[in-house]
Amino acid sequence: MLVAAGRAPNTEDMGLDAAGVETAKGWVTVDSKLRTSRKHIFAAGDVIGGFLFTHVADHEARTVVQNALFPVRANIDYGVIPWCTYTEPELAHVGLTEAEAVDRHGSAVSAHAYDIGNLDRAIAERAAMGRVKIVVGKGGRILGGHILAPGAGTMIAEISLAMKAGVKLGTLGSLVHPYPTMSEGVKRTADAYRRSTLTGWRKSAVDLALGVGRRLPP
Repeated sequence: MLVAAGRAPNTEDMGLDAAGVETAKGWVTVDSKLRTSRKHIFAAGDVIGGFLFTHVADHEARTVVQNALFPVRANIDYGVIPWCTYTEPELAHVGLTEAEAVDRHGSAVSAHAYDIGNLDRAIAERAAMGRVKIVVGKGGRILGGHILAPGAGTMIAEISLAMKAGVKLGTLGSLVHPYPTMSEGVKRTADAYRRSTLTGWRKSAVDLALGVGRRLPP
């Protein structure tokens, strides 16, 4: 049974009004540098709302330390925030869903998937259930990633890094992954994307090579 009850701020008895710190429905109001309405007071973590995750609180705390103690200040970046639901198997996510991407970017969006059950590691561990799905925009720019698999929370980091660094999905297909691992699912999804970009004789040649490979004796 899964109970998603949510969380609420508990700031009523902190005396924030007396300090001149503004709140909205109990959440502490901050700017892009995580400063409150009193510029020498910073706030981070669940008390400011938004992404209520431990790893996001850590990210915010690092930003607060830089902005409070050092002359060069930084804006908080929520551009690439992965998260994971620790079911069995795990369900991890970063960026946009396919529907969200289509709403924002239109017909340039495509989604590419690979079934985890086809991986040798999944077969060996009898973990046949799972899937990797990666959403891309024009030129193969990664807009979102979704993984249902054992260890998905770890696997999603590769897609998050690619999004943060502007690495395109086709490039992930050229990255050598250790064998046998679940992370090969990301590579196979990138392979599916690369095949989708082929046309004409190139597509025919790849289809022929894959067909011959499947018919060869082990």
